Amino acid sequence: MAAEHPNLSGFWEPRDGSIQNRTTPSFTAAGEAELKKPNKLNDPNGVDPVNIYCLPLGQPWDLYQSAPLDIVQDARETTVVYENHSVPWHIYTDGRPHPDRAHLKTTVNGHSIGAWEGDEFVVDSVGFSSHPGHGAVTVIPNNQTTHVIERFKLSPDGQELHGHFIIEDAQWLTKPDQFDVVWYRNPPSEYAVPNVCDARNEANAHY
Repeated sequence: MAAEHPNLSGFWEPRDGSIQNRTTPSFTAAGEAELKKPNKLNDPNGVDPVNIYCLPLGQPWDLYQSAPLDIVQDARETTVVYENHSVPWHIYTDGRPHPDRAHLKTTVNGHSIGAWEGDEFVVDSVGFSSHPGHGAVTVIPNNQTTHVIERFKLSPDGQELHGHFIIEDAQWLTKPDQFDVVWYRNPPSEYAVPNVCDARNEANAHY
């Protein structure tokens, strides 16, 4: 990564109070109707099927949950791994655009491209698949209209990573949903701990 850009690599964890300045999203009529439907995301015990069936968590939901993030940054891409059952989030920084719609394959993390605006790393994501589990807009599933913009910036001492989220979805929202998240750098002694989820384990369906 060019020397003029901060390096975001490291282990980062959210803590109590990390989600900040979040207000109630402004829903369209379709969004309000979707919220009133029986919660398809939960089983009768209220457990998310993502946990029951060991499905991969997707961004932006997984970015501000309890497990830490492992960020690796170089000149070609920035890769983020949520240290729970998930798939890597690849953010391409080699100047490529998003694929045209005819060739865009939807995924749980979407297709993401990143660029630097001064000392802020700006990530633009489209191409989200509709997938069980929490979407970008509360419990409403993502879809092809979901568009997420994230702006990341290191604190002056390099010990905090500040993120500003902008979620646009013409199907569900009348205006963008915006909020902030703060992650804290873990000490150098921290390392990746593999998380193995076995869908055959009935304990996954209980708190």
